[in-house]
Amino acid sequence: MIRPALGGHGALIVSTALTLLVQSLASLVALSVPVLWPEIAAVRRLDSALIGFYPAIMYSAALFVLLHSGRLLDRFGPMGLSVACVIVAGIGLALFMVPLPSLLLCVAGALLIGFGYGPITPASSQILSSRVPPRMANLIFSIKQTGVPIGGILAGAVIPSLIAWSSWRIAGLLIAGGAVAIGVALLPTVPAMDRDHLPTGGGRRKLLDPLRMLMAKRPMRNLALASLTFAAMQLCLAAFLTVHLVQTVHLSLIDAGAVFATTQLAGVAGRIGWAVMADRFLSPTATMVALGLQMAVAFTAIGCFGPSWPLFLMVAICILCGSSGSGWVGLVLSELVRFAPPGDAGIITAAAQIVMFIGVLIGPLLFSAVLSLTGEFRAAFVAIAVFTLIGAGFAARAKT
Repeated sequence: MIRPALGGHGALIVSTALTLLVQSLASLVALSVPVLWPEIAAVRRLDSALIGFYPAIMYSAALFVLLHSGRLLDRFGPMGLSVACVIVAGIGLALFMVPLPSLLLCVAGALLIGFGYGPITPASSQILSSRVPPRMANLIFSIKQTGVPIGGILAGAVIPSLIAWSSWRIAGLLIAGGAVAIGVALLPTVPAMDRDHLPTGGGRRKLLDPLRMLMAKRPMRNLALASLTFAAMQLCLAAFLTVHLVQTVHLSLIDAGAVFATTQLAGVAGRIGWAVMADRFLSPTATMVALGLQMAVAFTAIGCFGPSWPLFLMVAICILCGSSGSGWVGLVLSELVRFAPPGDAGIITAAAQIVMFIGVLIGPLLFSAVLSLTGEFRAAFVAIAVFTLIGAGFAARAKT
């Protein structure tokens, strides 16, 4: 439930800026590992293919800590938990930089990054729920969620420059140390930001109670199921677009990477644009249905790409897919906060994020399974598009 805004515009601006900063830092730390991995693997004499296990370990740790989010929010408060998450994630990245040839350090680092990454969204939802006017909810939550692609853009742009300036280890330590330092610097904000936080008894709840609360209300249940399919499509776009463009369309890796980067930038703009659409013109649920339809059509079109397709047309379709593939997140979060019982916005968001992470895990598996069975990217893209259409159907039913 979004309560009346506390503290006026000043409090709204400060809380939005702080949650955006924390989200960007967490994303930067999490996405630094894949960028640094070729150097890490070479120095530690590890198989470069082991990076495939990093998302599984990180998201598994995030899922585990999300199950305990009620206890953590009660114990630390939402801003206190946000600060702790940034510090823990920074320490996790630092473990990858330790000059010892141990794979266990990498596993421990991935676990700590996951522990830090998981609670960021529910904590920020709890912070914003009491400060965002209902008429601006979709926009503010979407602005906060732009921290995810911003972190990715920073990882791709800053880390190579730092490596060229010094070394991969110093680059990683600067990112990790910066996250820890900013987390420590944010500690004085905790008393003011958590001044109105009241424990909700999350520590007394059973482990699966947040999921039961989420599934008990039809609107929240449908939102969660829609987000599962949308998250699956979003991860498949990130995981398979570049390889599809290289192997099927025969673009160079540089050109394919440029198309991928354009898709990510479209995601930043899409989060804001779709939020304005939901706040000003359509209802949030109608906007999510439109998003699902656009995702499905664009994703199907991407699967049909071939060497004869004009580059400008492929870029245009990828922009449509990227803008819709990221635009749904803030809308889902703001709607979940609206439907959540008073004081439980963070817990409900945590439960929904568990469902989203399940989509993150099963989407690429489904895509790979269809690709292996058929040998065609087109079939795999169509399968995920159909899965996304099912999500649009759930979104259409997510009404009071």
